[in-house]
Amino acid sequence: MNKFSIATVASIGSLCLFSFAVAGDAEQLVMKAAESQLPIQLAKIPQEQQTAYGFSLQDNLEYCTIGKPYRILEFSQDFYLKDIKENVDYLVIKNEWRAPVLANNEHRTLLTVNGISGNYIVAGLGDAAMARELQRRVDGIDKKETFYILRIFPLLAEYFVHEGNQSFVEAKFIPLNSAIGAIPGLNYDDNKEYSLTEVQFMVKDAIRKKYAKRKVEAKPKARSKKAK
Repeated sequence: MNKFSIATVASIGSLCLFSFAVAGDAEQLVMKAAESQLPIQLAKIPQEQQTAYGFSLQDNLEYCTIGKPYRILEFSQDFYLKDIKENVDYLVIKNEWRAPVLANNEHRTLLTVNGISGNYIVAGLGDAAMARELQRRVDGIDKKETFYILRIFPLLAEYFVHEGNQSFVEAKFIPLNSAIGAIPGLNYDDNKEYSLTEVQFMVKDAIRKKYAKRKVEAKPKARSKKAK
């Protein structure tokens, strides 16, 4: 496995730099939009189906609040189609967030928020299982850091990402259950954090193995000759 040199890591770090002021402003605006549109989403839940959406019978939905949101990250098309190269930033920051809905201080479900400054729209509500898992993963992490979810479509996998030094190279990537189930070598009982470089090679290797297995399974089986 090729490893990036120190110079390469520094170079990618400079490519990944972005303004914390802008990111912080976006986070606050997303939370405000989520809070203002939350009653509309909750009103759609039939009372008898409250538990199906992740809430307990003891929760009063009128007192639900919004927690710190997670911005969506994805790898670029070049990442999937080409070999990993030095000095290339493959992360794409999306204008999409998952905002946890809290009841009785517990993360019950997630709101999906899309858009840009001044026009954030709540597109839906759901995924109680991920809401609970993210609450467990963020426990003990400084809330001043920026939170992300790295979404990997070819593997149907996700990582929780947190960073506080204006660089994804220094960010920490924690595999969620979907990633643990899709990527060989990850363990459900392991809370280990990974670097961007480690995740990139991990993902590429998992995709390569996945499609190699499909090719083997797709090969027609040799027919046995019938005795004459």
